[in-house]
Amino acid sequence: MKAKLRLRGISSPVGEALMLLAVITASMAIISALIYNVTLMGSEIKKSGTRAAAYIGSSITFVDAYVNSSTSCHYIYLKNTGTYPIADLGNATIILGNETSSYLLSFAGYNTTPSSFSGEWSYVDIEKPNEIWDVSETILIIACPPTSLTPPYRLVLALPSGNTFTWKYG
Repeated sequence: MKAKLRLRGISSPVGEALMLLAVITASMAIISALIYNVTLMGSEIKKSGTRAAAYIGSSITFVDAYVNSSTSCHYIYLKNTGTYPIADLGNATIILGNETSSYLLSFAGYNTTPSSFSGEWSYVDIEKPNEIWDVSETILIIACPPTSLTPPYRLVLALPSGNTFTWKYG
């Protein structure tokens, strides 16, 4: 019996080399995409962690409040007892009311005095006037509802971070 010899032609090694090159190129493209996505996910996780820390670290304590009888404006003292300063207080939401009605007040601006019955609020840094509510700093919120309210009063402060605080006074 004669053994048949099979001879490989030149095209077979070239084909294998091209296949190997295609596999390596595809693998590199997949690895690059994975590295990019892992980096992007790490960045998003870091941002989420920072937001969560600010959310958890927010704590505000009610100090005192009084109502100016001639203007019906409420002067409310609040202290930042959290672990993070609050730099965007002007973007907060303030609702002032009592047991029968509530009013969403609009922000009049930093360090301004809203006029009586304007439906506006403002705040003043008492200790360090820099528009940043630093940790352990007390601020004065001046809230002027559109109508006169009867006690007990209820103040709701919703920070841009999503934290909401509610106090009853009066």
